[in-house]
Amino acid sequence: MSAPPLLALVQQLTDATRDALDAALALQAHDLRLHDQRRADIVFELQLELRQAPTLEPDARTALHAALDDLRALEKRLARVSRLVTHALRPLDGPPKPALYAPTGILRG
Repeated sequence: MSAPPLLALVQQLTDATRDALDAALALQAHDLRLHDQRRADIVFELQLELRQAPTLEPDARTALHAALDDLRALEKRLARVSRLVTHALRPLDGPPKPALYAPTGILRG
């Protein structure tokens, strides 16, 4: 296994992450779920590929590290946007619901 299959999978994962970020920014929940599923599938493929990958050539390793740096930056941005959107939409859920049971286990009315 050479770097091109690994690099191609990392690039696919980067593209899927970019699409997920765009969906999150546009508040498109359905599209976000689809892109997250696509990302999970690519991560699974990447895990399988990594189990069989031999030591990489220095040039291939450099290209893979650069692609992984781009992916990390996108993942961090997606996480920040997701937290921000979740926080912004929280007031739309209404006030927090009271607990059904008191700490003593008694049913509240």
